[in-house]
Amino acid sequence: IEKRIKAEGNTISSVVENKTPVVTIKADSQEYDTTTNIMKAAGNVIINYDKLQTLSNTANIKIGNDGNLEKVKLIGNAVVKQENSTVNASTFVYNPITNELVAIGKTHSQTSLEDKTKVDVWSDYQQYDKKSDTLMVSGNVKISYKEYVATGPKAALMPDKNTKKPNKVIFFGRSKIQEGTKVVEADKIEITVEPQNFTAEGNVKTKFTQLNGLNNKNPQPKQKQELTETTL
Repeated sequence: IEKRIKAEGNTISSVVENKTPVVTIKADSQEYDTTTNIMKAAGNVIINYDKLQTLSNTANIKIGNDGNLEKVKLIGNAVVKQENSTVNASTFVYNPITNELVAIGKTHSQTSLEDKTKVDVWSDYQQYDKKSDTLMVSGNVKISYKEYVATGPKAALMPDKNTKKPNKVIFFGRSKIQEGTKVVEADKIEITVEPQNFTAEGNVKTKFTQLNGLNNKNPQPKQKQELTETTL
């Protein structure tokens, strides 16, 4: 006998701890396998857990024998909202035990800082570790912050040691950063939020151009005019 419970049509399920719902799952349909403790939700899936809310086409939720979440996988047009940040991706894998969130496939995260400015991050892969408040990104990385636009293969967003708030971005590998008409290329680029500044190390090249190359969605190389080039 298959020990499964299936519900269809505006379904709502909850995981309860001490008679208080700690997880709420809404979807068009839900199916719970009592032998594996896996809940499969499909169609307009919304999950609320602590300060985190997720949206996706489908979701697989692993529930431990103690009733706590062990693993959540979101698939298709997935969005994760948490406090001042929103992340979009094709697939998410969240581990509530380690507080690690992995986003895969055309990821885009946006974080609002205290002064209301936004930091946008695009990449193929993002991994957020809540314990260290560190975001590791890789694959076609692009980060936009105020007048800075930086690109590279890998980057890490880290908090200030004292305030524990996002304050530093480090690009690893051959990367570029643009500020106005100035484009700097280096092996390592470090951006500081407060005070706002950036440093470049390793075979540094600086170019001044009349076009905002990294910002321009449809660059026209024929119109580009390099004014100076400096290699440090």
